[in-house]
Amino acid sequence: MLSNPCSTDCFAAAAPLYPLTSFRSSGLDVRLKYGDSLTGTFAQGPVGTDVVGLAGLRLQDQYLAAILETNTKVVQSGSAGVLGLGFPVNR
Repeated sequence: MLSNPCSTDCFAAAAPLYPLTSFRSSGLDVRLKYGDSLTGTFAQGPVGTDVVGLAGLRLQDQYLAAILETNTKVVQSGSAGVLGLGFPVNR
């Protein structure tokens, strides 16, 4: 999610930026590279937990990346993040 201290073109986003008021950092950072190999599109920031709401459901202690820097132009379309669904490890 694009966070409000984002340092690049995030303020051109039509979507609201995520406030870090209740975000609890894990002490880890992530740099996500995506798109094709020619553009070098990335998003980076700290990984941590917060309450996440989606379709009326609220999840406590959900891990997410608070993006502080990106070079993607998709934010200008009103998108503010990438939703990925993870599954628990099979034991």
